[in-house]
Amino acid sequence: MKHTILLFPLIFVGNIIANSYTISGVVSDKVTNKPLIGANVYVEGTSIGAAANNKGKYSITGLKEGSYVIKASYIGYNSFSDSLLISGDNKNFALDFNLSYTTIEGNEVVVTAQAKGQMDAINKQLNAKSLVNIISSDRIQEL
Repeated sequence: MKHTILLFPLIFVGNIIANSYTISGVVSDKVTNKPLIGANVYVEGTSIGAAANNKGKYSITGLKEGSYVIKASYIGYNSFSDSLLISGDNKNFALDFNLSYTTIEGNEVVVTAQAKGQMDAINKQLNAKSLVNIISSDRIQEL
């Protein structure tokens, strides 16, 4: 009985491994062809994915037969998606990505500053218990 119980999980795990597919490849810069270390490659609509290693290589395992959209992304680069139909006896599929560099634009930032004398005067007005008109020493010197 013990041998039967041990044999069943081994057969079950063997079936899962035999029916799974692997997608692997390299993510690199389109212009320089240098690997993009840490680039994300994932199957859209799922939580399945991988990060590229120090040579830009990635590997996604455990996929079943079907049609997938594989997406590669890396900060500072345009993301790229490719469709892939997985089926047949070949269990390993190769899919390389060459990503194009892009600029990242943020919102405009406006920086303003006040002289220390003005800042002290404003703070005194805000902290005063009654209405007080305070003139900074810088302002007095201007007069």
